[in-house]
Amino acid sequence: MRTVFYVFAAVLALALAAFVWDPPNRLVGTHSATVLGNESEFANNVTDRQYVHVLLEDGRNVRAVVWGQNARPIPEGSRVVVRQFETLIFQRSFYEVQGSSEKR
Repeated sequence: MRTVFYVFAAVLALALAAFVWDPPNRLVGTHSATVLGNESEFANNVTDRQYVHVLLEDGRNVRAVVWGQNARPIPEGSRVVVRQFETLIFQRSFYEVQGSSEKR
């Protein structure tokens, strides 16, 4: 009986962890976008994150992340390629800048 309880508790704990930890893991597609503005956030000593507000080709204004130890602001008006991810359970969308061609 005790083994059944432990197995049930383990399955319940894994199900709860899946709802709490819902990483973006499904690539939905890529979009062409224009940078509207920048905001910075220093994550920790190892990783910097740079957030940019972009206007997608379909008219949506979204917040996208630029990853990298030397992530720097992207000039306003630059064209970027943005990848859209969705989470597995709640299907929330996350956007990540894949590349940019800075405005000269």
